[in-house]
Amino acid sequence: MTDQANSADSGAGSAIRVLLADDEEMIRHGVRLILRHADGIEVVAEAVNGAEAVRLTAEHRPDVVLLDIRMPVLDGLAAVEPLVALDPAPQVVMLSGGGAGARAAAPESTVAGPTGREREVLVMLGEGISNPEIAKRLGTGVGTVKTHVGSILEKTRCGSRVQAALLAHQAGLMG
Repeated sequence: MTDQANSADSGAGSAIRVLLADDEEMIRHGVRLILRHADGIEVVAEAVNGAEAVRLTAEHRPDVVLLDIRMPVLDGLAAVEPLVALDPAPQVVMLSGGGAGARAAAPESTVAGPTGREREVLVMLGEGISNPEIAKRLGTGVGTVKTHVGSILEKTRCGSRVQAALLAHQAGLMG
C-alpha cells in the first residue's frame, strides 16, 4: 500500500496534517515535494484511489485531503461524501487539470433548474473538463461557458464548479 508518513519539522504539533490521494505516483511525488518545503504542513499519508483515501483519512485524521478527481476504484468526486461525513470532517481540496476546491454539495441542490445547454455543461463539469475544452466541444467562446457555469452554480445552489460536478455524479447525469 501507499500508506506513508512523512515527518515535517513544523514545530509544536501545530502542523496542518495532509493526506494526498492521486493514482499517479509522479503527481503525488511532486505535491509531496512542494509540501515538504512548506512551513507548518505535514503529509501524513498517501492513497492511490478514493476508497483508500477514505480508509486512510479515518485512520490518520488529516486536517486536509488533497483529492484527485479521476482515480480508480472510487473516484475523487464519489469519495467527497464519505470524507465529509467523518467526524471531524477534513477540508477537501479537489485536484484537477484546472485546480479547484470542493465541499460536499448542499442537499437542497437540484439539477432540475438548468436549461438543456446548461445540463450539457454540467455533465462536462462532472467529467472534469476545463472551460476552454468545454467551449471547444460546444463550438462557443470561453466567456459563454463561464456564463453557463455561473448560471448552473446559481440554479443548483452549488458553491463551486467541483460541487456542481459532484452533483452531476450524484444525480446520475454521468451516463
